[in-house]
Amino acid sequence: MRTYNCVCPQLRMPAASSLSVLARGLFWFLVLASLLAGGCTTTAVEKKGDPVASKVQDTPVPKARIVDKSLKPEDMIAEARGLVEKNRLEAAITLYQRIIDDFGQTPQANEARYRLGNHLMLQGQSDQAWTLFSEAGSRPDHPFSWESLILAGDIQAQRGDWAGAWMQWIKVAWSPASQKQGATAWQRLIKSYAQYGNAENTQRLFQILPPGQLSQDQARITLATIDQIDTERLKQLHALQPPNSALAPLFALILGDRQYQEGGTGAQGAKDYWQSARASDVTSQEAQRRLTPGENKQGLIVGLLLPLSGEHENLGKNLLKAAKKALRDYPDTKIILKVSDSHGKADEAKRAMEQFHTEGVGAVIGPVFHDEAKAAAEVAVRYNMPTITLNPRADVSRPGTNVFQNAFIPENEGQFMARVAIEEKKLHRFVVLAPESEYGHLLTQAFSDAVQKLGGTIVRVTFFPPGTNDFSPWIKALLNADPKDPNSAPPSGKNSGAMASVDFDGLFLPANAQEVRLILPQTAFFKLRQPSVTFLGTSLWNKPELLKEGTDSLQGAYFCDIDETARNRFNTSFQQAWKETPSTLDMLAYDSIALIAQALRVERMSGQPWTQALKGGQRIYGAAGVVYFDDAGQSRRNYSLYRIEGNGPKRLDPPAWQDQTVPGIVADDKGPMAPGPTNRGMVNSVGQTPGDDRGNTLPNAGGIRPTYF
Repeated sequence: MRTYNCVCPQLRMPAASSLSVLARGLFWFLVLASLLAGGCTTTAVEKKGDPVASKVQDTPVPKARIVDKSLKPEDMIAEARGLVEKNRLEAAITLYQRIIDDFGQTPQANEARYRLGNHLMLQGQSDQAWTLFSEAGSRPDHPFSWESLILAGDIQAQRGDWAGAWMQWIKVAWSPASQKQGATAWQRLIKSYAQYGNAENTQRLFQILPPGQLSQDQARITLATIDQIDTERLKQLHALQPPNSALAPLFALILGDRQYQEGGTGAQGAKDYWQSARASDVTSQEAQRRLTPGENKQGLIVGLLLPLSGEHENLGKNLLKAAKKALRDYPDTKIILKVSDSHGKADEAKRAMEQFHTEGVGAVIGPVFHDEAKAAAEVAVRYNMPTITLNPRADVSRPGTNVFQNAFIPENEGQFMARVAIEEKKLHRFVVLAPESEYGHLLTQAFSDAVQKLGGTIVRVTFFPPGTNDFSPWIKALLNADPKDPNSAPPSGKNSGAMASVDFDGLFLPANAQEVRLILPQTAFFKLRQPSVTFLGTSLWNKPELLKEGTDSLQGAYFCDIDETARNRFNTSFQQAWKETPSTLDMLAYDSIALIAQALRVERMSGQPWTQALKGGQRIYGAAGVVYFDDAGQSRRNYSLYRIEGNGPKRLDPPAWQDQTVPGIVADDKGPMAPGPTNRGMVNSVGQTPGDDRGNTLPNAGGIRPTYF
């Protein structure tokens, strides 16, 4: 048996006779304070021979965790998020973990699991993140449960466990989750299956997929996603479908569209696909519309504003051909063209826009040239008239309005390559060698802005003049050497060492193929070689002459270009229809009609206004691949990434972050970066000042870059 005595010798009571009443009060106040502060020591008095008492004495008493009930978990969540904003991630992680430990069954603890899992996933701790997401996802009545299951699926997808990922996403897609969460999960599943589906995992997918037909939303997401992949891959996936597959009619509907767009003998094949698509309730009506398009009597009137007379007459007539081909390729959408001649002049374009408004035109495509496009946009804003201009100048677009800008915007390539360099290739410090031209400055500025936004560094920039053959002064400038000092060149010979002054790991070179052929051997002379320095280019590189005399100095370099498969498919079908090869602008006119047609399909299936579908980023697989409009109303395209190898450029898998989300429904992936400003304040490293923005043309990059008109 154990007894306890409290022994506080330092506070023994003095003789009462020697204390006044006030002193006694002070004494007991000190006693109480000492007890509260732990000043009282406890000793155990044991009875001899008591084994139980001896055992208790040897076992330390664990300290219970004290929960501060005055702290509210929602306040702690807010504090942790504030720490994240201040970049104090470790403190935020500690606080999130404390919320989980102290308030484990509360909704706030579920949010903490979700947010902590996000931070751990970004730090590469995927196992711990997956555990947190799984725990949060097991509480469907708590917030962030469905978001957590989506991210748990993401982690399994990163590991190549597609069946596990699909199971997580299916839980969300068939749950009473919000529309966005269910759509996000389903779009992830379809996107990954479109890319990685094979015979083995297709069988596994249909084992875990709930039986029956898809919902209208799921069908719409599926159609929008699979319409972004090339025809041969669609045929492969369609052939993999088991009997009664809910996906087979959707694949058949898109394959019928592709066959019909190719023209010629493909028309009968298109009808066969559309007939098979009628087997599903969700696609039967759409298939029937394609099989019996009827007359376009009560549809959307689209004004086509083109230069049909004067010096640009042929250009305008070719654009009209492209627009008519698009109408033929979308027989189910009732679009009626109303054509007007802009004469290539601003005042004529303004007059035509006023007439379109008077006649009740529902949308306008065009004009082409800068001054007339700018004038037309002003009228379009005044009347809130949906308009898709075909000019790439930045001042034509009107963010927040129904004015859209469909053009090949060269700055987007610089932004794309910056993201590839930093996020895919893990490069950090860059130099830029660009032509002294409007194109060179635009690409340099766009690349530099994107690099800085992504946390990289632009070390030096230099511009070479047109017609340059000897690039050594500008290469020396990149190396921070004296361009006028011949002794600053590296020693020649096989045993010469690498330049010690190289303080960068990436060289961005937005030059054309002929210039790159001259530049790269000279960079090799200065010991700038891959892989110590990675060379980065644009679609200007994608020319046969780049590789015609060997590729030693090019090995391992990267460049981007539009979807070559889509471009070749469009070229072939256009030649069949008109016996001509389409131009860059023909692609834009075709895609403009196609974007409206696809948006009308979205409106038909969902009730969402077609203009909202365009604003939401409605994507099509157009003449140059995937195209859509960003928040500023400017067209965006998914670029293909190429690496130069011994036998030529090799097309690589698309980056994981490339934006292929279903617009208007989800926006879960990072999209391309917003365009940066034009060349303001740029001074190159050899003392030359950049040119102004008065240039009239841009190089014809990759065969698709237009002039600035």
